[in-house]
Amino acid sequence: MDTTTNTRRGRLLTWLENGTAREIREKAGLSPAKLAERVGGISRVTLYRCEKERHLPRDRDAAVRYYEALAQLRDEQEGAGRGSAI
Repeated sequence: MDTTTNTRRGRLLTWLENGTAREIREKAGLSPAKLAERVGGISRVTLYRCEKERHLPRDRDAAVRYYEALAQLRDEQEGAGRGSAI
């Protein structure tokens, strides 16, 4: 497993443990089912359990995709929060 995969999985675990993953999802207005659809290869039940029990999906690739989906949502939220200064 490469360093990038480990880093992304580590960040996802941190986000799950401190509630950031759920917060990002909820701010985006997504249900666990909708985010699971967006991630692909992960069920809504798995995503819900990951948030509730604060653990990574067993599938390493799914964990990386889950992290990347959350990171994209977070970036979109931060960009929208800045607004324009016109």
